[in-house]
Amino acid sequence: MKWGGEAGAGMRNEHAWLQFDAPAFDVGSKHMKLHVIVGVGLILLGAGTLGYRQFTYKTREKVLEIGTVSATAEVTKTVDLPPLLGWAALVSGVLIVVLPHVSPRR
Repeated sequence: MKWGGEAGAGMRNEHAWLQFDAPAFDVGSKHMKLHVIVGVGLILLGAGTLGYRQFTYKTREKVLEIGTVSATAEVTKTVDLPPLLGWAALVSGVLIVVLPHVSPRR
């Protein structure tokens, strides 16, 4: 973004008071899209972890085996997700999305 007049408009742009050409702000760049995709993915993962504190899955386990005869049972297992994991993913995602847009103070 350049402010202070366009070169084709008869004004010289060498004394413009705002010149901003940072590659991190180029919306079309692959770097910009990649960090936004990763950041939004972490935000969604963190929000999902905070919303669903646990998940369950089913496995088949052998409970009895006598010779050639075997018996299996379907066992349901539950995994608890710590809230700290959700908050860490959520904060990391927000930082990944926001930090490239914050300019350092000089």
